[in-house]
Amino acid sequence: EYDYTIAQESLYKAAEQGDEIAVAFINQEEKFDIASSMQKAKKLVNWAHDSDKNLVIFNIKKESAAAYLGMIAYLIQLQEEGFPKAYSIVFNSKVENYLPVDLGETDTHKFFANAAQYSKTHTALKKYAQGAFDTYEYYSDGDAEWAVPAGGYAAMALAFADPEEYYKLALQYVEGVDFDHAISPFVFAEAFAKVCKGTQRERMQAISSYPDML
Repeated sequence: EYDYTIAQESLYKAAEQGDEIAVAFINQEEKFDIASSMQKAKKLVNWAHDSDKNLVIFNIKKESAAAYLGMIAYLIQLQEEGFPKAYSIVFNSKVENYLPVDLGETDTHKFFANAAQYSKTHTALKKYAQGAFDTYEYYSDGDAEWAVPAGGYAAMALAFADPEEYYKLALQYVEGVDFDHAISPFVFAEAFAKVCKGTQRERMQAISSYPDML
């Protein structure tokens, strides 16, 4: 299981020792501010959540990077407040993007696919995904057998948007799930292998074939 806290500590330790890549990464991560992102999106989108039904509701008024940054910030805020990771998104948007994976066209799927269309959202999506990753928690937007683990949609969306930049994030996602109870990571690995190169492609192909060995 991926431990974001340990990874973050290692990153900051590397930065303290003068690792330029680690320093640049931290500076990029810290550019995303939850409060200001939500404030800038107030006139662009309405949001709410239902704790009893584990729903997050987004009604977007104007499609823009700022609107999606605000919604992602809202998800991170809920996450930090302890809102269940096993939720669904009710998403009112006329724009319909879906990832090239056969996982159903749900509102939750559409939200993350739409958000990743804006490069400005990628840092925020990564922050959300790493905080959401959980071996045993799944979004409740589809059939249990095909459910996507928490953080999975964001990781997949980023991986398809920029395979080289987010390959490691995709790997953290597929290797951090309960392989015996989740089909969606294998479906993703098979599709993602088609846009990877070299050893990365081989790794994804090996992961996608795992169910055949069970």
